[in-house]
Amino acid sequence: GGRDRGGAFALGIAPSGVAGYRIVTKCPALESAQQRELLIGKTILHAFDDCTARGWFVGKVIGGRDMFNQKERRELADAQFVVEYKRSETGVKRLHGKVASDLSEGTFGGKNWW
Repeated sequence: GGRDRGGAFALGIAPSGVAGYRIVTKCPALESAQQRELLIGKTILHAFDDCTARGWFVGKVIGGRDMFNQKERRELADAQFVVEYKRSETGVKRLHGKVASDLSEGTFGGKNWW
């Protein structure tokens, strides 16, 4: 299951949405490789609650586990995708570049992570 974020963050974007985008209320099917491939290239809202950032931020899914090296595959067992963030869009100096992310049904939704 996902970790409940309670929908309240001090920084970032409100989970209700970003102008020009719509909130998807149902997690996309991610069981097959073909279904996971459909998520690549999509813009998402993703929550952070750590030393990097706190809040909801816009990122773009740029790839799957095939982008991970062997060490990352061992250390990031729950991560299935790579999401790219741009400092110019996040406004957070430390939230820039490629981030391995757990984008799964268990972490989906406004009170979870994406």
